[in-house]
Amino acid sequence: MTNSPLPNNDPRRRVPTIVVASAVLLVVGGALYPDQTPFMLNDLFAHGIVYFVLAMLFIIVRPISISLSICLLLTLSVATEAAQLFVPMRQADPMDVIANLVGVGVAHVSWLLGRFIARRIRPKTGFARS
Repeated sequence: MTNSPLPNNDPRRRVPTIVVASAVLLVVGGALYPDQTPFMLNDLFAHGIVYFVLAMLFIIVRPISISLSICLLLTLSVATEAAQLFVPMRQADPMDVIANLVGVGVAHVSWLLGRFIARRIRPKTGFARS
């Protein structure tokens, strides 16, 4: 018997995986779509923001280890840049991979910092002595 609030055959257990998989598919689809950005935003900044959000989804929705999360997102980043070599009107840029990793790093550092702060300000449990 597991401690999970939902039974193993409950479809709601699959929702976090579906959310993360959908976000990954959106990132891959956007990376392979011909570049026609309708708004002015620095390309590297946009890469960092997208991978920040994707890393936060990995952390919050589908908790896995930090090292596994970084490895998966690095693999996704390199794979999408490599796939752009074969897409007309797209070009691969190693700086995009670096911007993606910065977004992932900022997400993980902010998550760890938030956990650290939450633990420091958590009220002490127990009874007060009179």
